[in-house]
Amino acid sequence: MENIFILSGNFYPENTPRAFRTYELAREFARLGHEVTVFIPFTEGVNYDEIASNCNCKIERLADQYSGFFPLKSENKLLSSFFRIINFILLQLFNYPESLLISKSFKAVKRNIKDKTLLISVAVPHSIHWGVGLYYKFYRPKTKWVADCGDPFYGVRYERFRKMFYFKYVERLFLKYCTYTSIPFGELVNCFESAFEAKFKVIPQGFKLDEITLSKEINSEKYPVIFFGGSNIPGLRDLHEFISYLLLKGKPFRFIIYTKQKELFYMYSEFLGKSIILMDYIPRKELIFEMSKADFLVNVDLKRIHGSVANAIPSKLIDYSISIRPILNYIHGEFDSKIADKFLEGNYDDSSSLDLDKYDIKTVASKFLEK
Repeated sequence: MENIFILSGNFYPENTPRAFRTYELAREFARLGHEVTVFIPFTEGVNYDEIASNCNCKIERLADQYSGFFPLKSENKLLSSFFRIINFILLQLFNYPESLLISKSFKAVKRNIKDKTLLISVAVPHSIHWGVGLYYKFYRPKTKWVADCGDPFYGVRYERFRKMFYFKYVERLFLKYCTYTSIPFGELVNCFESAFEAKFKVIPQGFKLDEITLSKEINSEKYPVIFFGGSNIPGLRDLHEFISYLLLKGKPFRFIIYTKQKELFYMYSEFLGKSIILMDYIPRKELIFEMSKADFLVNVDLKRIHGSVANAIPSKLIDYSISIRPILNYIHGEFDSKIADKFLEGNYDDSSSLDLDKYDIKTVASKFLEK
């Protein structure tokens, strides 16, 4: 039996890929009979004792939820703008406030590493890796350490501002001292220093597939019901190409969009509440149930590495596949109207598909336990 120690910045009931990653791993390890302790920042109002009981693991406080040095909003617009600028500068120069977790992670490992046989740190935030890396640099424990990276930090390719040059050296804290770095798809290794290429292992996102309920409803309308859930990154993972084409066609449709970025779609005010429905995020299982009612789903990918999206599987696309609905997947800037027309006409021959067995949490958890 393993004695497993997980540090993460996100956990259930949060609706984020890293929260899903941490929660699914913790409860699967526990189901297999391993002793599991999870350290996470606590969110006010969440009953972690109940969650720990449900997944049969221990949950400890890594920190309280953190925010920028100054509040994000103020009644004074000028002051609010000033606060945003200061917070932005602190983020760019020091990765603040996430950098607060460096010392927290260091101390958590120092106090709890004894008798642990497997340590998993989950990023983002990467500052958790850095804190663990500092401990391993100075104390060199024998405990196996897996640094799980859903995204790169210094080598990220799709942010507007590049990271400061010195973060390249900070990133080496975990690349050098971890047993290996786990990444969700192979091409992500190209975003890290080539000197550490041998220390990467592909372990995709994993979910408990047998607990998902799908809708049995069939669309009885004479127009297609389309679904999108997630973030819209203007100019990169941008949904506006598809929406503009729908409006250009001039035919009836209903496009249901679950997003935290409703303001990005206000330009379609004439169609909001009619053809375009904006919805708030809901829990993942409920979201999959709702998307299973659609005629087809839309995913916008981006050119991640060397112009390629091969093997780049976002967790959203896994959920899409679980819903067993056709998926229209296109790369921003390479929208193919002919394929879109086929979907709108009910021809889904070009639908994207995944082998879901690879993303079963039983398969994924076993990869972390391999010697």
